[in-house]
Order: sequence, then C-alpha cells, then structure tokens
Amino acid sequence: MKEETPLNLELHYKEAAEDSSEKLYVFLHGYSQDMTFLYNYFNKDCKKKNKHAIFIQAPFPLVGRFPLDTTPDKKKLFNGYAWYFYDAQSDEYIIPVTTPASWIKNFLHNKFHHKKDITLVGYSQGGYLSPFIAQEVEAVKHIIGINCSFRYDLLSTFSCPRVDQLQGVADVIVTPELAQQRYHDFQKKYSFSGSFQMVENETHKLTTSLKNIILEFL
Repeated sequence: MKEETPLNLELHYKEAAEDSSEKLYVFLHGYSQDMTFLYNYFNKDCKKKNKHAIFIQAPFPLVGRFPLDTTPDKKKLFNGYAWYFYDAQSDEYIIPVTTPASWIKNFLHNKFHHKKDITLVGYSQGGYLSPFIAQEVEAVKHIIGINCSFRYDLLSTFSCPRVDQLQGVADVIVTPELAQQRYHDFQKKYSFSGSFQMVENETHKLTTSLKNIILEFL
C-alpha cells in the first residue's frame, strides 16, 4: 500500500542579490547535482542584473559509499541529489514528483510569501519538476525548462501564464523530438504563452551559450 505524506526535511539553498521586490527566480538543478551547480553558473549574473534568485538543493542524496565506511579514499559520501525517483522499466515513480513539489511549495509560502511573481528555471530533472511546483504555487508566472520533457499528462491543473523551453538538438538523455511534441501538446491543452527552442550544436550539457540564452529571459 502507498500513502503520500508531507516531506518534513530541512531545505538547503543559496541566495543571490536579495531585494524587496515581488520578483523571485528559483533555480532547480538536475539529477546527481547539487545547488552549487546552477549557483556557480548564474550567481554572478543574477547579482549583476540585480535579480533576486535562490538555488534550491534537492532533498534525496545519492549515496556514493556506505556512510560507515572509513576507507581513506577520495570517493564522496554523496554523488549529488535527486528530486524524485522514477523506474523507467516499470514506469513507476518510487518517490513521486509531487513530493518535492509540495515540499518547495511549503518553503516558498513560509519564506517568500511576499513574492508574487516567481520564475522557475529548471535544468534536466529540475525542469521536469517545474510544472508540478507551478501547479502548487499560484505565484509562479514563468517557467524556463532546459533539456527536459514536460509530463503535462500527470498534472491535474495548470495556470502558469508563460512557459519557455530550451532543448539541445543533440541531447542523448532527453529525446529532443519527444520533448518538443510534449511541449506543443502541453501548450495546446493549457494555452500559455512562450516558445520551444531547439538549440543547434547543443547536447544535454549546460553550456555557456545555453546560459546566455537563459539570461535573456531574466
């Protein structure tokens, strides 16, 4: 049997260029990464553009070695973090995407309740997660998905007014054609503004050229 319950875990995040405006940018990293990945990419630019941004760390650590192992090697205890766990073979979510979405909703409502215009910037697994946060948080007005695929078919409702997606044409982790089809079906169903951009000469990796396109949206 299964029963969803609230996720009661500490939430770790980094912050850039705090201000008192109603605008907030929330960055969500990919699978097997941590909050420093996108922070290192965007922190300086957010400060330069005076954009209030937070970089949230996913809740579930990927264990690199057994915690009690004292072997003096360089292998880290954790190999990054995950937002949720999906078993492609059985087509089942071991930890559903709605779990971290509700967790982040509670954090945003408690810590940033005064922010009425939130943009989610989600890379890879963080991009998959973004619409589920928007489903929970009315203040989300814009989603920027990077090298991801939107599972709109799992949403019960959606009212975010704008969704943009960037997809590397040579991505071998996310199928570009499927991501494009899902985006257009998603847009057709919920009638939001925005565009899908297939980016030439890009793979799944987040590069400086992709970052520069993202910065144009901020």
